Amino acid sequence: MDVLRARIDQVDKMMLTLFEERMSLVKEIAVYKNTHQIKVEDTDRERAMKETLATYLKNEDLVYYYLTFLENILEISKVYQKEFVTQEA
Repeated sequence: MDVLRARIDQVDKMMLTLFEERMSLVKEIAVYKNTHQIKVEDTDRERAMKETLATYLKNEDLVYYYLTFLENILEISKVYQKEFVTQEA
C-alpha cells in the first residue's frame, strides 16, 4: 500500500506542475480575451475539447470520470480568467 501511495504522490506532483503551467496559459488567454473583448466562456471550444480529449483515453471505463475531471478544470479556469477580465464582451 505504501508503494502505491508513493506512486500516487508522484503523479499528484506531476499534475501540480501541469496545473500551474495550464493556469499560467489560462491567464494569458484571459488577458488576450480582455484586450479583444471576447467572452470568457466559449461553449463551442469546451464541447470540442470534451469530444476530442475523451477519445485519447485508453481505458473507456474512465470516460465519465475524465469528463467530470475536465469539466472541473474548465470551471476553475473560467473563474480564474474572470479575475483578469475587466468587462464581459
